Amino acid sequence: MKTIKKCLRTSSFLFRGSSFILFLLFNLFLQAQTIRFNKTYIEENPLTLNVVALDTGYVVAGTGNDGRYYILINGTDLQGNLRWVKRYKNSGYHTYSGAQNSLIKTLDGGFALAGSKPGLGFRSGYFMKFDDSFDTLWTKTYLTDTNFIAFYNCTQTNDSCYVLVGEKGVNSNDSKFVLVKINTEGDTLWSKYYGGNSFETGFKVINTKTNDLLAGGKTFSFCSLSTGYCGEWYIIRTDSAGNLNWENHYGNPNYDDGPVHSIINLKDSGFLVSGLKVTGLNGSTSLYKGRIIRFNKNMEIVWDKLYFNQSEMTDIGIIVELQNGDFATVGYESNSYSTHNRPLLFKLNSSGDIIWKREILAPNVDTTFTGGFHTLSTTNDGGYILTGNAYINDPINYNQIWLVKTDSMGCDGFNPCDTTTVSNDLQITPPLADYELIIYPNPAEENILIAAQSTEENFQNAIVTVVDLTGKPVLTEPIEKNTNYHQLNISSIKQGLYFVKIQGKNFVYSGRFMKY
Repeated sequence: MKTIKKCLRTSSFLFRGSSFILFLLFNLFLQAQTIRFNKTYIEENPLTLNVVALDTGYVVAGTGNDGRYYILINGTDLQGNLRWVKRYKNSGYHTYSGAQNSLIKTLDGGFALAGSKPGLGFRSGYFMKFDDSFDTLWTKTYLTDTNFIAFYNCTQTNDSCYVLVGEKGVNSNDSKFVLVKINTEGDTLWSKYYGGNSFETGFKVINTKTNDLLAGGKTFSFCSLSTGYCGEWYIIRTDSAGNLNWENHYGNPNYDDGPVHSIINLKDSGFLVSGLKVTGLNGSTSLYKGRIIRFNKNMEIVWDKLYFNQSEMTDIGIIVELQNGDFATVGYESNSYSTHNRPLLFKLNSSGDIIWKREILAPNVDTTFTGGFHTLSTTNDGGYILTGNAYINDPINYNQIWLVKTDSMGCDGFNPCDTTTVSNDLQITPPLADYELIIYPNPAEENILIAAQSTEENFQNAIVTVVDLTGKPVLTEPIEKNTNYHQLNISSIKQGLYFVKIQGKNFVYSGRFMKY
C-alpha cells in the first residue's frame, strides 16, 4: 500500500535573515532609479493571466494555442526584455492554465500552477510543480471524469501543502464548487464539494492568517428566476480540513453578476473581495460596474462600493494591498462594446475611495478594442507590474501578450500621466427589467447554454450569431425548435471574449462570454 506523505512543518530558517544584507539591499533600493516600460510580445493566440515579480525580472504565464492549447510561461529582465519562453505541451491533449493568479511562488523557492487537462472522452484537473528555473518537477491530474472538471486557482498552506479550487460537473443540471488538498508530492489528502442544487464554480482560494481557507466563486443555487440561470458571488470559509464553517452569496438574484475575481488577506486580518455587479440594461444586454467589498475578520461587511462607468465592457481584476493600507487594482471600462474599452490601473485608500486612476494603452494599439489587464503585482521599487492582452494594429499578430511596468504613481512613461484625483461614483441604478440573455458556463471551453430569463420567451426560427471583438461573425446557426434556450458548441473558435446575439423577426437578445 502506498504511503501518503503528510505535509511539512514550515522551518523557522525561512524567516531568518542577515540584518547586514537587508541593510545593503535597502540602500540599493533607495538608490535605484524607477524602471518604466510598456511592451507587447508575439505569441500564438495568448491569454495572459499571471505575473510574478522576481529580483531579476518578471514571469508572465497563461495559455497559448497553436491548434492545441498549451501552458505558456515567459521570462523577462527588469527592463522587460524577453529572455526566455517555455511552452508546456501534452501530445494529443489540450492543457489550460487556471484563472488570474493561478501561478504561485512556493515556499521551497519554486512555483506551481493550477489548470485543467481535457482529453478525448475525459476531463481532469491539472497541477504543475516547477523548480526556480521553471523546469517541471512533476505534473498530476485529479478527479478525472467524463463530466466537466477544472481548477482555476491554488494556494499553499502553512504546512507546505496545496489547496486547489475549481468546478466539478455532476450532471447537465448540477456542478459543484470543489476544493482539493494535496501534499508536497501531489498526492490527494482530501477533496470536498460545496454548493446547493444548481451550478457552482470555485475561482479563488486563500489561506487565511488563522490557517483556515477562504474561497470564492459563483453560484446559481439562490436564483429567483424559474430558469435558474442567474449567478451571484459565492464565498465559503472552511477549516484546514475543508469542513464548511460559513457560506454566503452576494449579488443581484435576478441577473448574472459573474464570479468572484479576487480575494486577498488584509493586514488587519480582514479580507477584500472583487468582481462585477449588474446595475442596468442596454436593451437586453447587461450593464456592469466593478464591485469591491471589504470584510472584517468575522466576514461582516465594512464597506461595499461600485466603480467605473456602467457598461457592457466594465471589468475589475486582481487587487493588492500596499504597505500603507491603500489598495491597487486593474480593470477597464467603456461606454459600450462598440467603442474602445479603457484599460485602467487605479489606487484606492483604505475606505475604498479612488486616489488616482490611469488609462494605459499599448503602443500601436487598435483603439477600437484595445485589450485589458488581468492582474498586477507590486515591485521592489514601489511601482507596479501589470499584464494582460493587447490588440495591436497587426493583421497577423493581432492579440499579443502585454506587460507594463509603472512607477508608484501608475505612470508608464509612454501614456500621458497626470496627478488628478478622481472621486468615486457610488450611484446604483434602479432595479432592472425582467429580460436579458443568460449564458452558462462563462467562461466556457466547448459548449455554452444560452437561455432566456422567462419560460414564456421563444427562440423558435431565430438565428444565433457569435462575433469576435473585431465584429467578425465566427459562428452562425438557426434555432428551429420551440424553446427558450439553446446549446451552442464553441470548440472551434479561438480563446477570447465574444458577443452572442439571438435575432428573430421581432426581437434581438444579446450577451457575452469568454472562451478559454
